[in-house]
Amino acid sequence: MSQSMKRVTRATNASTHPGQIVLDAQPKCRMKAARAEDDRRLQEAQEAKEAEAVAGLTRLAALEMDMEVAQTQAQMNKPKAVKPRP
Repeated sequence: MSQSMKRVTRATNASTHPGQIVLDAQPKCRMKAARAEDDRRLQEAQEAKEAEAVAGLTRLAALEMDMEVAQTQAQMNKPKAVKPRP
């Protein structure tokens, strides 16, 4: 490094504590009630998502059954081919 270049601390780092990064990375302590509330909310969200998935699958199954019934009826009601006479 040359003599003319000085080390300059950025203004944002001038007054910060060197270990602040470590302190910010530590998880915050929560009360037992707060943890229980968060767990309850997560459980409710997961149950709602599963209920939506089940409802979608039942709706899809009903559509497939309707399509199958319509297809079999179309095959049974198919008019017979007429052979043209020469």
